[in-house]
Amino acid sequence: MANAIEFRHSPRFDFARMHLTTALITAAQTQPLRHAFLWPHLASASDCVLAADGLSSTFHMGCFSSGELVGIATLVAQHWDALPDARPAEPQMRLRAMATHINCRGHNVGSVIIKAVLGELYTCKKDWVWCDARVSAIGFYDRVGWSVDSKVYEVEHVGRHQRAFRRIVAPV
Repeated sequence: MANAIEFRHSPRFDFARMHLTTALITAAQTQPLRHAFLWPHLASASDCVLAADGLSSTFHMGCFSSGELVGIATLVAQHWDALPDARPAEPQMRLRAMATHINCRGHNVGSVIIKAVLGELYTCKKDWVWCDARVSAIGFYDRVGWSVDSKVYEVEHVGRHQRAFRRIVAPV
């Protein structure tokens, strides 16, 4: 599985034959996509690190097309008090740093990642997942069955966001 991708001159994907698979990956494997599509304002891919990347409660999901990493997501144990009916003892996870290679957007990569993440969270007996979603991605979260908080807020260097969340009640 490749963990370095040439983004500016990447070959076209054969979308008619795109076969997507998912797997748990390392934090280091997420860094090229994080840098290219989430945090290009940082100096390099090696700067695209979350404080929680190395924690045992954190995991990283990758989506692959023909062995090439085309989508990523990181899940971090973090509580958000505003979840409906959330109790402090309920296990919650926060979706962080989700990205899809620009050549693969609109071809179900994000949906495949979300389905894999929800399956992993169900297996780990987590009750809730939430995220700080870019306003431009709110339609996606709505399509994959998440609820969206109405409050819009600004994240420095990144843009406008809203919170999205979902209760994990059954395997996907």
